[in-house]
Amino acid sequence: MQRGKKGAQNAGEGEEKSSDATKKKDGGRWVLREWIATDRRLALEGAGSVIFHLRKPQGVASIDVLAEATWNLNQDEQWVLVQVLLDTLRYQGIVAFNDGGVFDGIEHDDAIFAPRDHACYLRGANSNSNKRIYAWEPALNYSNKRLDYLIRVLQRKGVAEDQAKAYAFAALKAVWAAINHPNGPLTKLFERGAHSKYRNETNLLRLKPNWWQVDLAGDMAVYRCDTCATVTAFAVNNVCPMSRCSGTAKPYPAKERQRSHYYNLFKSMDPIPLKVSEHTAQLTKKKAFEAQQDFIGGKVNMLSCTTTFELGVDVGDLQAVFMRNMPPSPGNYAQRAGRAGRRADNAAIVVSFAQRRTHDLAYFENWSRMVQGAVRPPSIHLNNLKIMRRHVHAEAIADYFNANPEVFADRLESLFDPSSVRPND
Repeated sequence: MQRGKKGAQNAGEGEEKSSDATKKKDGGRWVLREWIATDRRLALEGAGSVIFHLRKPQGVASIDVLAEATWNLNQDEQWVLVQVLLDTLRYQGIVAFNDGGVFDGIEHDDAIFAPRDHACYLRGANSNSNKRIYAWEPALNYSNKRLDYLIRVLQRKGVAEDQAKAYAFAALKAVWAAINHPNGPLTKLFERGAHSKYRNETNLLRLKPNWWQVDLAGDMAVYRCDTCATVTAFAVNNVCPMSRCSGTAKPYPAKERQRSHYYNLFKSMDPIPLKVSEHTAQLTKKKAFEAQQDFIGGKVNMLSCTTTFELGVDVGDLQAVFMRNMPPSPGNYAQRAGRAGRRADNAAIVVSFAQRRTHDLAYFENWSRMVQGAVRPPSIHLNNLKIMRRHVHAEAIADYFNANPEVFADRLESLFDPSSVRPND
């Protein structure tokens, strides 16, 4: 935790005036986000850079079912299996943040944990998705990640599928019994309590983060699935921990990891603090000009803009443009994307995010219509009566004020308020 806080400070993250408590909280949020990473392959652990592993409580005994001939696992192998099963819980977000000090003040609804920004709970059976209560074992004739993994481990040992499911269910119940034992060592790994919203739901469990340790992978044993490419530090019989994957987890030494783009990125990238400013039509001309100058001068390195940014705003050398939805037309796309890469010595990056709506998805499927589409020149229909009236009215009003400059000279509000006092004619 302290290492993460120091690294963040060296990278310039966090406000300079932030208190130590705030910086500690921010560091904790980043560590927890990696611990329950929603996209494992893009996380530090998924790239093989770090390893999250459980500290083994004293007194953990052999689980009889797992020591029998069908499984034939020694105590070390059983502990690896327990870690694989508990990993499924943290990836589901069934975790507690209140661990007695280190992560105090961090809430599950923090946006940093999105889309898993809600509290989840665990019990032995009978899940309730509406209350976000998960079950350790699935309902009859159903499966879950834990049962699926146990079945695949047995099948790798040559056990027939129908027998494997029965043995896997028995093992799942045995591990749960060890977890749920009031005085058992495995129960120390969990926080036990009531639901934060539904007080009638009690005796629910969540993993405690203070029993987990994170280490740099370095030359430690790491494995990579030869089918789905999942990276893990724990696998029984070299069975991939990814649900329903039939692949084999093979050694993934540091030398091979260096070929990974994300591994090298995490290891060698020099973090740059992100300073963001808005640029919208709501800003005054002075504020908008200051935002542009701050961006040009490097004081701000990211502008969050509305469509007004299309209209002739000069911010100098722009390296990247990210559009949070598909523009209405190729003309709008050219205006926005064309802001980047105006210098010959700089390659631009333009990313457009297609939201789940008809317009965006249509262009996502046929992106060339947007990127290479025809830009229609501006046009005006001369027989448009509304436009004619507006121009005639504008010319008449302008001519009137030119001839009578003293009218409304006292205050602009009187133009819109007939009850205001006007100068005498």
